[in-house]
Amino acid sequence: MSTTQGPNALPSSKDVGTLLSQLLGRTVKVDWSTTAVPLKAPCVVGVYVTDEGATAALSVFDVALACHLGAALSLMPAAVANESVRKGVLVDTLADNLHEVANVMASLFNHDGAAHIKLREVIAAPKVVPPMLPATMGHAVARLDLNLGVQGYGAGTLVLARIA
Repeated sequence: MSTTQGPNALPSSKDVGTLLSQLLGRTVKVDWSTTAVPLKAPCVVGVYVTDEGATAALSVFDVALACHLGAALSLMPAAVANESVRKGVLVDTLADNLHEVANVMASLFNHDGAAHIKLREVIAAPKVVPPMLPATMGHAVARLDLNLGVQGYGAGTLVLARIA
């Protein structure tokens, strides 16, 4: 289930697509990004921690993907997601839905040999990248940059990172 072995393993792109497709009940196409996805605002950051509270992983969604995943979860019209993308903001309903998506995504980080990881918070950064993001990403021991497309909605980027 992971692209690398050991406690800091990341899921494969196939595992990400399978999980999200099952959760949303629609195809989510996932491709590796050929270049590192830039971490820029607006973005939404899922912060995952161990049971002891140490930051262990991050999921960084660009605003487009955050809106499309949030809308798809509760079958909102694609137009709602597209309008939020146009404005560059994750409206409350979409934010609540994305929080649930990020919570389910914690399972991607949990595997044999690794500490249990759970979602601590989701930070929506409409104007600036959260100050903790560059510093925390500087401690990443593994990173997976992905392009995702949600059937019937739209596309965006996702970065998954394991933190030392």
